[in-house]
Amino acid sequence: MAHYRAVVDTTRQPDDVFAYLADFHHVAEWDPGVARARALDGEPRLGARYEVVTLFRGREMPLTYEVTAFQPPHQFVVRASNGRVESLDTITVESTPTGSRVTYDALLNPLGIWVLLGPLFARAFQKIGDAAHQGLRRALTT
Repeated sequence: MAHYRAVVDTTRQPDDVFAYLADFHHVAEWDPGVARARALDGEPRLGARYEVVTLFRGREMPLTYEVTAFQPPHQFVVRASNGRVESLDTITVESTPTGSRVTYDALLNPLGIWVLLGPLFARAFQKIGDAAHQGLRRALTT
């Protein structure tokens, strides 16, 4: 299993930050590991689905994310699995005296034969996470 946790402080208000992040197709705007993303079911809500095409070592890996928990404007959880990997992302937005704090907690589990590549996944996921962290910081400060 690979784990990445990022914390970003922003002057943007929690409702605004939550609305932007919960509309999960925006992930392609700030995560350089995502080639493209689109909503499959309309508005963000419990059960909403998003098609997200990630890039891993130069190859496209499509995932369908589903919102499995949705508590605006504080937290949502998205989960995806494609037979090779299972992804679980928990995004929490907290109010601060100067705006908001976002905590992005991501777990990536290789499945099947891919379990053998666990250490490789973990190292690659750290690099991917670092790039996403920087992208998220940029997106929330503009």
